[in-house]
Order: sequence, then structure tokens, then C-alpha cells
Amino acid sequence: MPSDTPLDLNNVDPAVWRVRAGETIYGPYTLGQMKVFTSEGRIASHTMVCKGDMAAFKRAAETPEIAEILSKRPAQAEGEQGEATLTNYVVVAQAEGANPSAVTATLNTLGRFVEAAPGVFILRSQERLAKIRDRLGSFSGVHDRFVIVDADHSRLAWLGLDPDTDAHIRSVWNQDIS
Repeated sequence: MPSDTPLDLNNVDPAVWRVRAGETIYGPYTLGQMKVFTSEGRIASHTMVCKGDMAAFKRAAETPEIAEILSKRPAQAEGEQGEATLTNYVVVAQAEGANPSAVTATLNTLGRFVEAAPGVFILRSQERLAKIRDRLGSFSGVHDRFVIVDADHSRLAWLGLDPDTDAHIRSVWNQDIS
């Protein structure tokens, strides 16, 4: 028999998780969202996470719920086993609040790069996508936006985008267009 009362998913999967990238804290997110972020490579074993408002941040691998999700990911996707490989990235940076030289200084520590157009960088690095995102997030301000494309593995990460843009990207990336 159908019920007129809508199902309250907050009791099933409450938004209690937070993610820290540099000095910026994102969230709250549900465990379901954290699973998606992990599958996208946006959360790795070294990512700082916490469950609840007053909890201390810990490495994702030290948090039982997230460690379980990480353990189910293929090791290749995590990129933590085996030799480091060179990867090509496209980094689009709109650093309005941060010092623009902070972007180039950070990219310089990550590998070799060239600015192909204003705010568009081609980077060749041994670092994983999550680390590049974390490093850019460590100095980014509230108005700074970054999109990072792993051109070799068809992966995408971003920082500082509003929730609508975030949702639109997720609705397009890796979707069948037929």
C-alpha cells in the first residue's frame, strides 16, 4: 500500500562526512557520495576525512567505512602500487583570489608544464590526479576554480565549482551519448 509520507533518506544515509583538501573543508556528504568520490579517484587513502561535526580529520585509510570502500577499488585505479608512471594532464585554472604565480609554482613542483593559453596548462607528471588536486587546493581561495583532466586515463577532478556545475559535470562525464 503506497504511503503519502515521503521517504526520509537522512535516516538511511545521513550527510555527516567531510573532506579536507589543504585548508578547505568540503561537505557534509553522505556515505553514498563518498563512495562515488572514491570511485572517481577524488578520495584516496591519504585524503583527510572525518565523520561528524566535532570529529578529528584522519586519513581515509584509517577510517573504517572509507577504508572498506578503498579496499574494494582495484589497486590500479588507486595508483598506489607499482612504479610511478608519467601522465599527461590538462589543468584549467581561474585563480582569482590566489596569487597567479602560486599556480605555476605548484605545477613546477609537480612536473614539467607549459601554459598553452591563459589559465590552461599542459602538465606531465608522475603524481596522481588526487595529489595534483590536493596540491592546488592547498592554496586556493574561495573564488578560485580548477578543472584537472587526466588525459591518459580519461579521469577528471575539480575544485571550487558550485553545486550546480558539479552536478552538471557528473551528468555528462562518462555518460553514453547515443
